[in-house]
Amino acid sequence: MTNAVLSAGSKIGIGDGASPEVFNKIPEVLSMTTPETSRPTVDVTSLDSTAKEYISGLKDGGSIELSGNWVASNTYHQLLKTNASAGTAATFLITLPTSPVTAVEFTGTPEAFGFSVEPDSQITFSATLKVSGDPDWTTSATVTG
Repeated sequence: MTNAVLSAGSKIGIGDGASPEVFNKIPEVLSMTTPETSRPTVDVTSLDSTAKEYISGLKDGGSIELSGNWVASNTYHQLLKTNASAGTAATFLITLPTSPVTAVEFTGTPEAFGFSVEPDSQITFSATLKVSGDPDWTTSATVTG
């Protein structure tokens, strides 16, 4: 029997900038990804080398993709759109409904924001956030709402 966990109940919150930071849930999210840390390799091969040599480069948290039902009256949907337009970074927290809770806090700089509009379908938004710095994986953080 599998021990898989259903993703329903996963949340993403946007920080309020206070100390301590409170993360307010972004509602109506349909799908999202989490930061995916990678390390490029740096070629350090010199003329003294007898074979290719590499060292690990700096960590890169990648980008997260977020989509949801657009609710124009929602404060946090508007904040995502405004931050994207202004290029303003914010702190985000993603929590997954695991036991114990899996959570990741990160600073996200907007790369893209837009809408999808089709006949006979709801209006949806999509956002891409570039992770800045090192994502902090934890089991003790919560999203309000």
